[in-house]
Amino acid sequence: MTKRFDSPLASVRLAVFCLTKWPSISVYPQLLVDSVPNNFDCSILFASRPSYCFLVRCLEVVFQGSPIHFHSFKFERFNSILVISSFSLFSPFLAAIAKMLGWKVLYYLHDFKAHPGFWLKSMITDIFNYITCLFSDRIIVFSSAAVSYFAGSMFASRIRPTTLVSISDDYFLHSASVTPDHSISPSIESFAASSAPRFLVFGRSASYKRHRLIQLHYLRSKAKSTLCFLGSGVSALASCCNYSTDSSVSRLLLIDVNYSISDLLSLSRHADAVIICHSEMTQSGVFVDAMCLGLDILSLKYDALSSYESYPGLHLFESESDLFHFAFERYGGMPYGRRLSNKEFYANKLSPRSVGLSLLSFINELC
Repeated sequence: MTKRFDSPLASVRLAVFCLTKWPSISVYPQLLVDSVPNNFDCSILFASRPSYCFLVRCLEVVFQGSPIHFHSFKFERFNSILVISSFSLFSPFLAAIAKMLGWKVLYYLHDFKAHPGFWLKSMITDIFNYITCLFSDRIIVFSSAAVSYFAGSMFASRIRPTTLVSISDDYFLHSASVTPDHSISPSIESFAASSAPRFLVFGRSASYKRHRLIQLHYLRSKAKSTLCFLGSGVSALASCCNYSTDSSVSRLLLIDVNYSISDLLSLSRHADAVIICHSEMTQSGVFVDAMCLGLDILSLKYDALSSYESYPGLHLFESESDLFHFAFERYGGMPYGRRLSNKEFYANKLSPRSVGLSLLSFINELC
């Protein structure tokens, strides 16, 4: 998609590239574009997966927007700023070409350390991020842990922190459907009719999130509460328990889907709390989503969560045993009025509009 802002005498040429299938990442270029003034000549290219046509279009915009006159190799009197707002294998090449053509480069570094998993994939991600950072004038990070990680490095002066926002925020829902996918409607009804307290664990299943550990502790506790896993890959958890899909009201629900915002909203209305037990955490979209939805959060203690410790519904624990004992033996559900105070904290602390303005301020630094 390409969008042009009316700007006959534009002093800034801005190109925003985003290559991702994750809405939780694509919201940040959206916030930036919503905040840009009319004197910016802005080109926006979004794609959910790589393609030859997308790469050609990216290169076309970079060459056309270069401030260099190729016949004389002189610079024009305007700023060309390239925003690479997601990780891809294109990123380092695009950043290098843009830099050679006189662009200033701003990179949104969402995962400054690759998620644990297959070692080769993690290594390639870290290498490509490093190369992209080499060609970037500003590197935008989304947690205090990232700022600490780069302190004292060659990139320290380029680091600019901002905050995460939730895709469940009303700011992003003005044109979104609030009707859940019909395929999971029976599961939502089952969750709503189940015994409280109701725990919701959502997000793509991955080993470092330790969903299986949460499930095992839940089953051993013989808790009367209800536990629901929502996200792609969670059906693998069915192999280690006597899970039955025939029961209309199950204590353990596994909903294996690439869920939409409306799916998450529909389930969260009936949930009391989320449980987070990652093996490590530098930042968490799940954590921010839970705050936006007004849910209590039962979590291990991570340095990345230090700025959220005043969240009313937050319960932090030093050990897994303490976390699971509280969740499945002592937690009695969300107190009356807690959901509202939880949502108010998020609204006051993590406004999408303020994040959009902070992203724009990083552009202004380069002008």
